[in-house]
Amino acid sequence: MYAKSALTSLIGFALLSVAATASADYEIWYVPDTDIHAHKYGDVTVNHAKMTPPAWACGLWFKDPNHLNWKVGYQNNGIELEENVYVWINHPGAGCPHNDLLIEYADHSQQFPHLLGAEIGQILSYVYAPRWVDAAGKTHSFCCSNIKLKWSAAKWNVMPLNFSDLKSSLADLNQQRNAYRLAVDVQTDVSALGAELSDQIALRRRTPSPDSEASIREMEDAATYQMAIAARQIASSVAQTRAGQYADAYCSADLAAQALAAASQQADVAQGMISD
Repeated sequence: MYAKSALTSLIGFALLSVAATASADYEIWYVPDTDIHAHKYGDVTVNHAKMTPPAWACGLWFKDPNHLNWKVGYQNNGIELEENVYVWINHPGAGCPHNDLLIEYADHSQQFPHLLGAEIGQILSYVYAPRWVDAAGKTHSFCCSNIKLKWSAAKWNVMPLNFSDLKSSLADLNQQRNAYRLAVDVQTDVSALGAELSDQIALRRRTPSPDSEASIREMEDAATYQMAIAARQIASSVAQTRAGQYADAYCSADLAAQALAAASQQADVAQGMISD
């Protein structure tokens, strides 16, 4: 059984995680990553999944972003963003206006130079996924505006809270008797969302994008991969809860929540390239 101090810490972490899964972090890489992901200078990623620009793209447009964090080691140097933002990239052959990375307000009123020593510029967005833009800062035509990859939007939106309820139950000695039922309910929801996402992706791929198909598929594949992780981890959490292994079940549920959040964010990026 848990010590009470450990239980208190787990409960607090569970409650804080709701906010963490409600936003998306987009990383602009200034220092090559030699870790497993092997990101290069100029890459843009969401949850470590690279966002490959379409052939015509020169940057990303962020609507109502919240913060820009310069990550220096384990330190964050945050800047509050007050306008829409362009992240310009160097994309040879696309006729781009800049030959290097540049972050600026979309009205060109302010630039945000790279902070010396920062490996990553991280843009936090709570609501909107970014969209690729051409040399003029314009998005291109969409392929299939009637398709919604996250069809059950309300269910996707409530999942962070459902995971938080599950983790709180797993961490609370007085609530562990309810944890198995909650774990099974969350597993059912994850399974349904995974099937829905798969079906919507298959439907979307019947109408390929004329100029962005590879980029869209990349995000769809990344979201599918994360959904598979979420399904495996919540299945482990259910089995561990049933066996009374509550600490392990908590960790598995947390990993499932993180994977589902990543899938949601990556599906949002793909959605931004297929519909207005």
